[in-house]
Amino acid sequence: MGSVLSVLWNWIPRKSKGTVIGKKLREAIVRPFLRQNYQETYHTEKDWDNLVILDSCRYDTFKKENFLEGDLGKINSAGSHTWEFMKKNFEGDHRDTVYISANPQLGLIHGKFAEVYYVWEEHWNDEKNTVMPSDVTEVAKKAAREHPDKKLVIHYMQPHYPFIGPEGQKIRNQGSYKFLDGKERKEKVNIWEKVFKGEIDIDTVKKAYEENLRQVLHEVGKLEEFLEGKTVVTSDHGNLFGKKVVRWIPYRIYGHPMNFHEKELTSVPWLELPFEKRKDIETSESSKKSARTDEDMKKVEKRLEDLGYLE
Repeated sequence: MGSVLSVLWNWIPRKSKGTVIGKKLREAIVRPFLRQNYQETYHTEKDWDNLVILDSCRYDTFKKENFLEGDLGKINSAGSHTWEFMKKNFEGDHRDTVYISANPQLGLIHGKFAEVYYVWEEHWNDEKNTVMPSDVTEVAKKAAREHPDKKLVIHYMQPHYPFIGPEGQKIRNQGSYKFLDGKERKEKVNIWEKVFKGEIDIDTVKKAYEENLRQVLHEVGKLEEFLEGKTVVTSDHGNLFGKKVVRWIPYRIYGHPMNFHEKELTSVPWLELPFEKRKDIETSESSKKSARTDEDMKKVEKRLEDLGYLE
């Protein structure tokens, strides 16, 4: 079978192999052979007052870099991609919850919350093409003051790229999308395709990823003292660093493809921080919808392009 797939890969035009097309071809060939040999967990069914989400954070990397006190465990997320994670966990009625999000994907699902803070709208960093973790921390503090009787979901963008640290800033062309420039459609190459083509060393990317994680963990440490109740630090999904996920298929998978239920990719941390007392949670009579209007969607899509989601 491996030789057959090698022949198929060699048949693909060379110019497609290091592009979004090549990436999707590899994922499509591998996906049918995945076997979900784990029990997936819905974050909303777990016990917490405050849920701190570090976007695209692998369990093993978190365990290595974490300095926060608490009980660390591991769960397998129900999603391998942020939109899939949000849809499975946060569509429907969540009027006891306030969502603070640096990730624009929240605008693509239909959830009802007590309040929604779109941090990416007011605090987008044009230089880094992302939301800085310090801005999420400040908005989360405000939300905690304004909604002491609500559950809080605090969704940071890091360690997901774009990479914001000194080493990470040396890596350019981090998105993976096509965009219009006048009438000409151009392609911006995915960072993982650059690794695939040998243009960037995977160890360099891992260091930049770890750098992102350390920066966001420092912000969580600053935020911790402002949060009442039981706080859990977790992630929506992990990240594959070129793993050959099916032993007999000679393709390595990078990033976090949609609907790609592989154990290492969905393994995320579940760190329960120390707390003294729980919150008294109340459900709001009114609600705010997470889905954005048609007018807002252009801005959502632009930010998703910057973060490398749209292909």
